[in-house]
Amino acid sequence: MHRDHDIAIVGGAAAGTLAAIHLLRQARPGLRIAIYEPAPRPGEGVAYSTRRPEHLLNVPAGKMSALPEEPADFLHWLAGRAEYAGAGDLSGRYLPRRDYAAYLGQRLEEARASSPATLELHRHRITALQRRDGGLRLHYRLQGRLDALRLPPPAHPAQTDGLWQHTCCEAFLTEGDGHAYREFNLAPSGAWAAYRFTGYRQRDTAWQPAAAPHIGCHRDADSLWLVADLPAPLLPAVPATVSRLGLTAVIETRAGERSYWALQHAGPQADFHLSASFTLPLNRP
Repeated sequence: MHRDHDIAIVGGAAAGTLAAIHLLRQARPGLRIAIYEPAPRPGEGVAYSTRRPEHLLNVPAGKMSALPEEPADFLHWLAGRAEYAGAGDLSGRYLPRRDYAAYLGQRLEEARASSPATLELHRHRITALQRRDGGLRLHYRLQGRLDALRLPPPAHPAQTDGLWQHTCCEAFLTEGDGHAYREFNLAPSGAWAAYRFTGYRQRDTAWQPAAAPHIGCHRDADSLWLVADLPAPLLPAVPATVSRLGLTAVIETRAGERSYWALQHAGPQADFHLSASFTLPLNRP
């Protein structure tokens, strides 16, 4: 499926709907926005699709405005609903989740009607994204007790050997249906490394990467998120039908203990270089 949009929002639950509302309210004329969401009503998702009145918000209504510049907006919307006529102050109450879904849906339609931008709603489920420039974007999430991990501090994004000895995300990509493959080390610090192998652990020392990846990293309460963009010159130029990808990670604790994670460990011990562990088919142009 190919469509032309300036911005595509994948997932039309609460977060995607809120993003669309703010984009529409701030948009320049001619901006084309699309939401891809298989459910019939945007704004619901798993959290707000319930119709049961006993399923309540876990935040008081007074703190649930979709508009930061109008903190009482949800309360104003509730005041116009017949079921809340004469209900008094609702700011501290925990209200049904279905009401918040209806609120988001209405605010989206209002923003759509008044915006100089256009919004299209597509009832499709997105399972893969393809970069037009032929590059590859990888997403990693480390979830758990981050304070127990030894994470490298931010550093200059330079090519660096030995990253695998500490916390590091990795990727292995085959070159066609032969034995050659490439290895990418992507550290939370921003440092990186790229190698080419002609066979199992047979490094091609003459090969040098023609470009550098871009690594972005951030953390929240319980997760470390790493996104790496590998530009096309870093990747093998082979038909998409014969590319396979292996995604792996080395996790180091503050005590110096390392664990090794992969989509599949094909051997009796962790060995990221085993071609049988490259299990993810990769569709590239």
